[in-house]
Amino acid sequence: MLQIDSSQMQRNTYSPLLDRYPSGSFHISYADLLHYALALSDNNACDILIDYAGGIEAVKACNDQAGITGYDLTETEASMHEHIPACYHNWAHPSSVVQLLQKIHDGALLNEVHTRFILNTLIKTATGTNKIRAGLPAGITRGHKTGRSGKVDGLPRADNDAAFIYLPDGRLCYLVIFVKDSHETDSQNADLIARITRIIYNAVTQVH
Repeated sequence: MLQIDSSQMQRNTYSPLLDRYPSGSFHISYADLLHYALALSDNNACDILIDYAGGIEAVKACNDQAGITGYDLTETEASMHEHIPACYHNWAHPSSVVQLLQKIHDGALLNEVHTRFILNTLIKTATGTNKIRAGLPAGITRGHKTGRSGKVDGLPRADNDAAFIYLPDGRLCYLVIFVKDSHETDSQNADLIARITRIIYNAVTQVH
């Protein structure tokens, strides 16, 4: 259990955690923090976990040590919120996120218990129901992590979804879709991700 101080909770940010604990001072487990960060995309939970991991540099060092390539990671949710264009400093090729998802799923990064916990948490993701999830047939099991940036001059800088999908024939499909600097609305961006998902799913399962 961790003691969270109100100084660790940003007020002007997306945070179901703050809705649950409006005083900003409370006890919470690492498991629950991970649930808020992964399944609910909570910005405060994300930054609290980054802080307890030793800072954003330590998080990047772990990714580097795991062999993840083709990305950079320098900003926290708080630093991006303070200066939205800083979100460009955090970047990755979609294939780099596939690397990370594969290593998590294959158990290359965590022990069996923690791997199962992370996968189950991603399967319970409640955000982005109109993205990859909307492009898959009903009943398909998938885990995913969504992301969306703030807006600069009224335009979203990023709208993303990254998933592992269990296909009906038992195969595993990784799918990562990034929409950058879109001039469309949030719903149009989400629909684009869903349509790309549907095309890829039909192709890999040979549905016509």
